Amino acid sequence: MKFTITNRMQSSRHLEFQTSQMNKQITKFQHQVPQHYLRLWFDPENHVWLHDLLKDKSSPRTTKRILGDDYFYENDAANPTNEIENYLGDIESAVAPLLKSISKLDPQNLTSSLRPEEAMCEEAARLLSASGAKKKLLDFISAQLIRTSRTVDEIEHSIIASGLSDVEKKLLLQQNRPYELVKLGMTRLPARLIDGYKIVLSYVEDKSLVTSDHPVSEIRTNTNLLPQTVYNVLHKNDTILSVPLGPNFHCFLLPDTGAESIMIQFRKTLASWTNTPGIDSAIVWRKLQPQIIEQLRILHTGFGRKFLVSKKNEDDLIENSTLIKKSKES
Repeated sequence: MKFTITNRMQSSRHLEFQTSQMNKQITKFQHQVPQHYLRLWFDPENHVWLHDLLKDKSSPRTTKRILGDDYFYENDAANPTNEIENYLGDIESAVAPLLKSISKLDPQNLTSSLRPEEAMCEEAARLLSASGAKKKLLDFISAQLIRTSRTVDEIEHSIIASGLSDVEKKLLLQQNRPYELVKLGMTRLPARLIDGYKIVLSYVEDKSLVTSDHPVSEIRTNTNLLPQTVYNVLHKNDTILSVPLGPNFHCFLLPDTGAESIMIQFRKTLASWTNTPGIDSAIVWRKLQPQIIEQLRILHTGFGRKFLVSKKNEDDLIENSTLIKKSKES
């Protein structure tokens, strides 16, 4: 008996040592794009179509192979801990079942007399109105605003070009490091989106929506704003956020206030569900016209994005993208 206990203790210590070693073996190739989210674009072979916008190449790929090539989130690259990577992974894991449930909604199962687009949005709205669901979605969208190299770059350029002193610039640049940016942003962004924004759902029957390494697009109605999305969302009312929730559902986040003419026109296109119990009043819907769908698709081919993700080959979209043409001309 004594020998057995000793062996168990030794095995336990050996396991602890192995686990410790495994935790230290962190690859520098980190997931800058959430894996569960990208899987919403899986084809029957469990691949997504990856379109490398820098190399102009397209191919089916597993989501695990869509990686960054450095310690993007680390406070100390010489001693990586995966602290932020794990934190963001928890946020994505929390919302994954919700996004999967929305993506699996089937128009063939509808019993409502509403138009198909409205009925599908109503079902999605019910899922989002469940306890805690809306917060999980807005946590996820907040994380996408601050977890990409594009966000870091745009804020860095604004700081460097400002008239601040060298000391102030140094401090702000330090706070702009991904490690700090995530920790600072996630303390304030979700609450701001919950309290000050409406969720606008849309359904796209042909599953033609695409996404990218920067899944959240910003539509600024005031061109005088600094190109700092997080700051504008926290302190202004002139930025609409756009994010696909899968290949067939889209979400706009619209500020509750804002007198810009574009914002006013946008509000006129929205519809709510009247006398419908169980749906959060901050969730509404709108129909997406074909030209708007195409504009949303094109957004994911430009503005510093590195790759586009879709359910099928989208070479025609890339070839005809006005954003890519402008980039090549500049």
